[in-house]
Amino acid sequence: MFFKKNAFRKAAVGTGGDNSLFFTSLTVAVVAFYFLLSLGEMDVMRFLAEIESDAVNKVLMLLPIVYAFSLFLMFFLVLFAYKYRAQTRRREFGIYLLMGMSRSRLFLRLFGETVISSIISLLIGIPVSLFLTETISLATARFAGMGIIEHRFAFSPYALILTAVGVTAVQLLSTAATCISLADTEPAALLQPPVRKNQKIPSRRESTVCFICGILLLCAAYVNGLFFLPKIEFGATELLVVSGVCGTFLVFRGLGGIIGKRISKKTFSKTGLAVFNARQLQENVTGQHKNLAIASLLLLASFASLSYGASVGLTQKTEKRSVDFSLFGDEAAVESVLNEPELKSVTKTSYDMYLSQIRRDRIPDYSDFLKFYDGQSSWFCEYVIALSSYNALRTAMGKQPLALKENEAAMYSDLVGERGNSTLGNDIEKVLEKGVNIVVNGKNTALLPELFCDKAVADRSITLFSALVVPDSVYFSLAFNNRPFCKNISLKDDTVNAKGLMNAIYDAESIIKKSGLEYDSYLSGIGRNLFYSVTTGYLSVYIGVLFLLISNTVIGMKYLIMQRESRQRYVTLSRLGASADDIIGSVATQINGYFTLVLSVSVISGVFAVISVFSSFSKIPFGVPAGAVFAISAAAGAAFVLFECLYTYVVKRTAKHEITALYDENNAEQSGKY
Repeated sequence: MFFKKNAFRKAAVGTGGDNSLFFTSLTVAVVAFYFLLSLGEMDVMRFLAEIESDAVNKVLMLLPIVYAFSLFLMFFLVLFAYKYRAQTRRREFGIYLLMGMSRSRLFLRLFGETVISSIISLLIGIPVSLFLTETISLATARFAGMGIIEHRFAFSPYALILTAVGVTAVQLLSTAATCISLADTEPAALLQPPVRKNQKIPSRRESTVCFICGILLLCAAYVNGLFFLPKIEFGATELLVVSGVCGTFLVFRGLGGIIGKRISKKTFSKTGLAVFNARQLQENVTGQHKNLAIASLLLLASFASLSYGASVGLTQKTEKRSVDFSLFGDEAAVESVLNEPELKSVTKTSYDMYLSQIRRDRIPDYSDFLKFYDGQSSWFCEYVIALSSYNALRTAMGKQPLALKENEAAMYSDLVGERGNSTLGNDIEKVLEKGVNIVVNGKNTALLPELFCDKAVADRSITLFSALVVPDSVYFSLAFNNRPFCKNISLKDDTVNAKGLMNAIYDAESIIKKSGLEYDSYLSGIGRNLFYSVTTGYLSVYIGVLFLLISNTVIGMKYLIMQRESRQRYVTLSRLGASADDIIGSVATQINGYFTLVLSVSVISGVFAVISVFSSFSKIPFGVPAGAVFAISAAAGAAFVLFECLYTYVVKRTAKHEITALYDENNAEQSGKY
């Protein structure tokens, strides 16, 4: 009975005191794991499964792999935390063994505490997970304009079981590894304080060289990411990664020497414990530079993932609704479907979309345009759109129709639209604003000073990198095929307002499906964009949170281990007259400096990483201000820094708890002597 009560008390104490760091990380991990595994039960994913079923199924099949990889990383985090806990309880274990407790019973006790702490973390984490899952599901649906989707409470027994099994298994394996390390340790050795093991300390000259080389390598990585990576130069990515990683390690290897030089120059101007704090910080940074470099790189990955995921998810715009359906097939079959009473009653307008490839002997001459545009002539797709069809589309959207003379044309592209290449779109518009001409049918034709991007079809039956909108008479002289490409349909505004856009399209789509006609639906475009936003945003944020947990736990636990190994120094300060508040203030100063050094390198590198990603691998959508994207990234970065501040506060509280206990213990020993 004593064992059970004491084991429960020890596990419960893990929610506060010197185990609060680990327990907080474990609870957040429970939330993250459940959220990941229950992704398929969310309203948005259920909606997407009906539209983009293949893509959604592929993502859901990848989730167990991501989960397994997450558990693999989490194992090392928990193992590291358990080693710290074992160090803090060395004397306790030694006393148990000296009092006659067998090692098997001691290890069984540790396993019991592990199971209890797992249960407590699950009892706290799962309700939080359910609340966050519901909140994020509703917020995502509302943000995406799909508030009309029927909400369903998403509880996933599958996610709950896997989360519970995974978290408990990781803890039990970590406990087993800890027990193995204690198996051959004698009780007398456990009663002695642990011996501090530092990495090889470089000389002052070596530190200076390493620091300068590290700064140069980081600058090279930043320049590479800003100027060479966007051009996808061969080897640019590999060079960036190598120079960034090596630069980070060299900076932290040389940082201790730089701190030492600064202390030497300001020794006589400092009072109190300032020099002691600086020397402690120097020793910690110098002795643990490899661990700090690894933690900094993990924080960099976290910062970049969180900023990228938030900005992509929140700036992903749904394509403007230009067409609700595009029908393909025999004209008689199409008209038969349009005359169905149920579909006819909700149809606002239907029109033929005349869109065709240009005949080879009538391809326009773009020489004048290419004088201003630094691109290849192959950029121009040889397609043409009839003005009457495009104006019918614009009228259905509530826009002003275009007025084109016989010697005028408009340039069109749907690949630089809502999700396309903003840089390309802006470059083309700058050229058009200069007032350029092309040659069509042997005649000079002026291009309007605007690039038009409204989709000509409902989804992806055809993708036009570029095309010309021309008067109908010019169209039929250029077109390879004079038949309509499709029949476009737009639903009545009253129907959409009454039922909601999604339900209105669903109902109309059910009628069209019965006919067997091939068709495109605007709903498919919404689903594709939303799928991109959800998967990219959610998974990026998840990975960012995971790296954030691991890196912070490494930094926090490493500092607390070093503080425990330096406890005799604080005892000496106490005996020299330093009060408990003085020592606690000293520790707080050291922690601030310790976290600031790691965080500053991560944030600076992270800013360049986010800019590089958006300028190379992931283009900012056309029509989305670059300022908005980077503002959201900055907000995510600010949240990242705020979390770091909160975590630093938790580390301070834990350190304060240890210093207070040490101070009380020292006072008790001194009182006993007298």
